Order: sequence, then C-alpha cells, then structure tokens
Amino acid sequence: MRKGLLLPVILLIAVLAGADKAAAATDNLITSSDVDAILNMAKGYGSATLGKDNQGDPKISGRIDGLSYGIYFYGCKEGANCDSLMFNTGWVKDVKQCTLEDVNKWNQAKRFGHAFIDKDGDVALQMDLHMGFGMTERNLDVYFQRWRSLMQNFQKDVLAPAQ
Repeated sequence: MRKGLLLPVILLIAVLAGADKAAAATDNLITSSDVDAILNMAKGYGSATLGKDNQGDPKISGRIDGLSYGIYFYGCKEGANCDSLMFNTGWVKDVKQCTLEDVNKWNQAKRFGHAFIDKDGDVALQMDLHMGFGMTERNLDVYFQRWRSLMQNFQKDVLAPAQ
C-alpha cells in the first residue's frame, strides 16, 4: 500500500470503530417512556405494581425495605412518551415532632432528593430524574440505590430521633 493511502485508511477505521461504540452505547438506553423496564427495575428492589395517576399517566407503587414509595411519570403526552420521573414517599404517623428546621438541615446536607412538610403537616421526600434522552440500565440502578439510601437515611436521621 502506498504511504499516502495508509493514514486515511487508519483514520477511516478509527472513525467507524468510534461510530460503532456510540451506536452500541445508545442501544441500551432506558427512557421514562420505558415503563416496563422501570417497573422491572423497581421489582428488583421489592414489590412494585403499575397503575395510573389522576391524569392517566403511569405510576409505580412500590416498597423497598418496608418503606412505601411511588414513582410518578411527568411530561407525558396522553399517558405516554414521558420525559421525567419523580420518586416520592411520605410519612404521616408520628412525624408531628419533625420540624421545618430538621427538614431544612437535611436538605442542606444532601445533594440528591429533597424533603419538605406539606400543607397537611406531613413529611415528604422526593427525588426527580430527567430521562428524556435516556440513561443506561446501570445508571438507573444507581438511582434506585440512591433512592433506597435516601429513604432509609431520612427515616433514621430525621424521623427516628423525633419518635
């Protein structure tokens, strides 16, 4: 092969190899429209069932380590093609002693998830997740692990001392 052709051939091979890797990486992306994939992931952490919220959008109700939670789908068009998720849980029993100061202290110390006291005085914990462009199954699993940790730590660090 002539010297002048070798470099373009090597560059073409490198570009094609990179394109194959990029295509393979996007093949396994999960979006918030992949309700069954998200439900299956939730079932890997405990019980989970699929239903609908008041707007007709998908909603997953689940339990992780005895704690109930919901996954709400947002940005949906007619109950499908959603672009984000919100993990949500709340406590109504024995939380009257949990103060706004306790919740604010938690929020200042945590990067992911946020807590608040709702209009009824109940304590809630949420974690939002934009998935419009997708994420790998492994990354979604990390968010489920993070959600489990947030719920456990909030109950232990904020609610348990008040009980």
